[in-house]
Amino acid sequence: MQKLNVTVLMLACVAALCSCQSPLPVVAVQPQIPQLPMEIATKREPNLTQRLRQLLAPLPATATTPPAS
Repeated sequence: MQKLNVTVLMLACVAALCSCQSPLPVVAVQPQIPQLPMEIATKREPNLTQRLRQLLAPLPATATTPPAS
C-alpha cells in the first residue's frame, strides 16, 4: 500500500512539473524550396478528347521485312 502511495505522489509531482513548463519559443521557418514560376504553378485542365485520340489512334504502318527462312 505504501508503494502505491509513493507512486501516486510521484505521478502527481511529475504532472505538476509538466504543467508548469514555459511555452516553447516559436521559430519562423524559411522555405527551402524556391517559388515555382507562374507558368508551372498554374494548373491546366487536361484535354481528355485529345488524349483519347492519341491513345486510340492506330500506330503508323511500318515497313517490315519477311522473316528469313
